[in-house]
Amino acid sequence: MIIDALRRGLDGHKLYLRITRQQIFARNVDTGEQFACSARVGVDKHNALRSIGDPVAPDCAKTVEPFRHSRVVVDDYDLAEQLLRFVCAKMMQTARFATAPLVVVHADMALRDGLSSIEARALHEMAISAGARRVVVHDGETLTDAQVRALLAEHRSV
Repeated sequence: MIIDALRRGLDGHKLYLRITRQQIFARNVDTGEQFACSARVGVDKHNALRSIGDPVAPDCAKTVEPFRHSRVVVDDYDLAEQLLRFVCAKMMQTARFATAPLVVVHADMALRDGLSSIEARALHEMAISAGARRVVVHDGETLTDAQVRALLAEHRSV
């Protein structure tokens, strides 16, 4: 048991982040641990983050949904980045002996022409900023744990 925890920690936990316009779903494919939250944040009058998820704190000046835009994946880069940082931290808070996680980011938004290279790079940069050691951006169907592991193994040198 301790050996398995050490091995997982040294290899890096594998996280699958599926982002929709309304929610972020996170799954640790090693442990099965899951977390989901609304992709909605509350900000104060200076646009500083005050609240994550629903319900939005009452002292917030406005509510922002950083992934809710009809044409692009990210509407507010800074707030989306903070939201991903929160989700990754939440997933890693129970990990012992953990190094930075390996992350597959999936923008599950039914984009007509798929992700542009700019959008893929933005998602990649946000995940790196959130603490990921390695990131693979996925555009397609929802992945199983085995598919996440295979995708990470396939992109080992990226």
